Amino acid sequence: MWTLRALLLVVVLAGCAEDTLGPDIGGRCQSNSECSQRCLPHNDYPGGFCTLACDDDRGCTRGAICMAREGGVCLFPCAAEAECAFLGQGWVCEVLSSKTGEPRQRGVCIGRP
Repeated sequence: MWTLRALLLVVVLAGCAEDTLGPDIGGRCQSNSECSQRCLPHNDYPGGFCTLACDDDRGCTRGAICMAREGGVCLFPCAAEAECAFLGQGWVCEVLSSKTGEPRQRGVCIGRP
């Protein structure tokens, strides 16, 4: 029964998260011109990843958090790999350094190396 509930929760969360993908954060891209600000390369972010540059979480939109990658970029938080499924294949939940704030290490969706 728990497996069915967990699967249902992932499906519901994925459906909600898909609504947040776009040119600000989460949209697929191949160049910066396809995004509001930045396109992260698809070798680290499967399919490319639109994001915003940030100095702290306030610079991020759509529930994203500021991480110390690429000089400071907004990524989606996660606590488990299943929470990254809405981004498609090749995405995992990995603990990385945050740009600012506490905790200094946070789980975010990132491409599988």
